[in-house]
Amino acid sequence: MLLGLSLLSGCAAGGASPQARASGGRSAAPASALAPYLAGRFAEMTGHLNEAASLMLAAYRRSPDVGALRGQTFLACLMAGRPEAGDLAASLPDNPLARMMLGNQAAARGDWQAARAEYAAVKAGGVSDFLVPLLTAWTLEGGHDTDGALALLAPKATDTAPLPSYALAAALIADLGDRYPQAQSDYDLARQSFGGLNLRLAQILANWDYRQGHVNTARALLADLGRRAPFLALAVPALTRDLATRPVRNATDGLAETYLSFATDLEAEQAADKRTAAAGEPLAEAMLRLALRLRPDFTAARLLLADIMPPNEAGAAMALLRDIPASDPLMPIVQIKLATMEDATGATAAAETRLQRLIAAMPDQTEPLAALGDMQLARQDYGQAIATYGRAIGLNPSAPSAWTFYYARANAEQLAGNWPAAEADLKQALALSPNEPSVLNFLGFSWADHDVHLNDARRMLTKAVKLQPDDGAIIDSLGWVELRQGDVTDAVRELEKAVHLDPADPEINGHLGDAYWAAGRKLQARYQWQLALALKPDRKAVPKLEAKLQTAVRETSAPPQ
Repeated sequence: MLLGLSLLSGCAAGGASPQARASGGRSAAPASALAPYLAGRFAEMTGHLNEAASLMLAAYRRSPDVGALRGQTFLACLMAGRPEAGDLAASLPDNPLARMMLGNQAAARGDWQAARAEYAAVKAGGVSDFLVPLLTAWTLEGGHDTDGALALLAPKATDTAPLPSYALAAALIADLGDRYPQAQSDYDLARQSFGGLNLRLAQILANWDYRQGHVNTARALLADLGRRAPFLALAVPALTRDLATRPVRNATDGLAETYLSFATDLEAEQAADKRTAAAGEPLAEAMLRLALRLRPDFTAARLLLADIMPPNEAGAAMALLRDIPASDPLMPIVQIKLATMEDATGATAAAETRLQRLIAAMPDQTEPLAALGDMQLARQDYGQAIATYGRAIGLNPSAPSAWTFYYARANAEQLAGNWPAAEADLKQALALSPNEPSVLNFLGFSWADHDVHLNDARRMLTKAVKLQPDDGAIIDSLGWVELRQGDVTDAVRELEKAVHLDPADPEINGHLGDAYWAAGRKLQARYQWQLALALKPDRKAVPKLEAKLQTAVRETSAPPQ
């Protein structure tokens, strides 16, 4: 991630105001440029990307000689998918992303030598050292120098610890260059080095197997992807029918694939470490914009970009998905994404209509039902949600993945006030997935809350904590059951850990207050309950917290420290 940020830092070299960045004897930007510049920066920071691009363009047109402003305007246009980014790129020779865009433009018109020169001019260091050899290799393949491309990638594609992206690029290039034994070897290496299937890798590998005459192997690979990721199972029938279509048709597609692969890696890294998300997401967006300028029909890139665009850009994200043709194999996934976005933006009726059509078209698939049930649950229509999750369960009640639907239905049943039904569903979910921390937590905490089966609850929650040791909610549940059992010392220890992990959770803070009170630490209990109230808990919890505070105020003469 830190290496990746070098690309954006090069683009944002003009972070100060236009007036502060004037240099080289040039006069400062006129005041007329300052207002749209500041408004553009604010729009950018608040996720209004298209508005930010328009404002930055207005500032730049008023003061075109301020180099730093030109770079920031380019980046704003790139992030918003605006065509002006291409015009600005030519005037930014030191900007890494601009250089990549110029290389892409040369590749798109078939001038592979010019593309290679542009990529070679990208400033060395950081992520450029990772990306530029991949991009350069594709320019060599575009110029029909397959051997040169493979030789460039070989040191990082075939060593004892191959880089997955390099191994896959080598396989695709060998495949396009008709080096079939080499392609087979590199595809096998890519399969091993990625450590698991994702949608794009499965498409590529299945297509290769199919073209080699291993039709059943290709179909089995896609079917296995569907079993591992039920959401992706929606696309498996269409992907199976589309096995003969090459996912990467030429060197230009290969360049787009490189940008998508890097963006996917960034997103996976951010999912593993949320601390990097705020810093890395703009870079992933920039990579996907570069991919889509090369290949506008790249559905996988459109899906990922729509996923990570800021909430304020929901309209633009939906437009990205609505442009995808109905014949695309990934259309069922697109439909669910669109429905989810429509619901989030208040178009609930349109979202439900879209899902109902998908359910009718794919009556044997659980995921459209799950999406509909989630919408019904979110708007507190518990009866409808219970029925919808029940339909999903009915398609295959004993499938290992069905635990998610039992779990979701249990949540709706509990909220509807039917704990016995919820308990039965949680037990069934646990039978299907005995090591699932969320199920262990839900059932264990609920038993503790009902003051029943406390020994079993403690065993389950101890197991859940071992499986997910950094989850504040699960640690809170363990502390809660220990408090119920009268083990106050252990309860305080666990609940303090939970608050450290989730300091803004009102329920966890309230539980810690209960533990402090039981331990005789009444001033600290009073403080925790006050904090829990300030964090805006569920309205049902407010009267209980207020009653505890009233008692604490009566029994403590000094204010909380």
